[in-house]
Amino acid sequence: MKNIIITPYTVTNNEYITIHKNLFSKMGYKTSNVKIKNILSRNQNIFVCNWVEDNLKGTGLRLILNILKFSILCLYGVLAAKKFIWVRHNLKPHNDFRNQYVYKLGLNILHKIADVVICHGQYKINDCYRYIPHPLYMQEQINPQISKTIDFAFYGKIARYKGLVDLLNNWPQHLNLLIRGSCDDPELKQEIAKIIDVRGLERVVSLNYGYIEHEDLNAMMYSTKYLILPHEDQSMIVSGAFYHGISYGANIIAKESSFSKSMAKKYPFCTTYNNENLQDVLSSLKYIEPHEVKEISIKAFGEDVCMKEWKSVFA
Repeated sequence: MKNIIITPYTVTNNEYITIHKNLFSKMGYKTSNVKIKNILSRNQNIFVCNWVEDNLKGTGLRLILNILKFSILCLYGVLAAKKFIWVRHNLKPHNDFRNQYVYKLGLNILHKIADVVICHGQYKINDCYRYIPHPLYMQEQINPQISKTIDFAFYGKIARYKGLVDLLNNWPQHLNLLIRGSCDDPELKQEIAKIIDVRGLERVVSLNYGYIEHEDLNAMMYSTKYLILPHEDQSMIVSGAFYHGISYGANIIAKESSFSKSMAKKYPFCTTYNNENLQDVLSSLKYIEPHEVKEISIKAFGEDVCMKEWKSVFA
């Protein structure tokens, strides 16, 4: 039985890796973490790395150590597997300071040693990249009789690049908005509180800081009509929150980006906006029923579709 070496093998607060391990297992493959003994069975192994270039961050000694880790991991992938697959998730780094020269050098190395570069975006990034659908977070169909009780919501880590400041500055004063997520930026918290106070949004905005357990997040997604994705960040190729939302039948309202515009062209449950037209967009939404969202999503991103594409890559 062939073995898929996956790195990272576990990721806290991110179901992406777990979903893929389950997917590969259903395809008949074993999965394993990075292990030295894999080098002895190279012809039976396929190496799949995610976010490996994100290690190239920091300054001074920290940067040197991270470069060493990156180099060792890349060398391991070449030695331990007959096929090196790099899943590229970001176009450029966000948040952490990075030496741009080192980061670009790392990208060049990955482009040279990877047999296949995978991306989940359905828009043109690089002619050499291979598109594979981003998997759904829940595979089952949704009950057509479901009653969703949350009109508009944002879930997830609250950071400046997530765009909540602009969203709240332009949010209508008559529409309810639920915001849930952790935030470790005291200044951002103060700024958000001030906007809510000055604009008189206390009656419509329900804000609760704190980590959301997976079960609670899934339950809230299941109850949400419209999931808001106000990301200012142009670094991500796709947004995992998009696929999480549609897995539970939510319609998506996303700030304009290459990703969101490409999805809005293909799927009726996705609508884009900018700071200037947000209120007009919200007043002219066409709601797609949850079971219809899920039917479309399964056809485009379901397990069978993903397994078919991965099978051709592994061949």
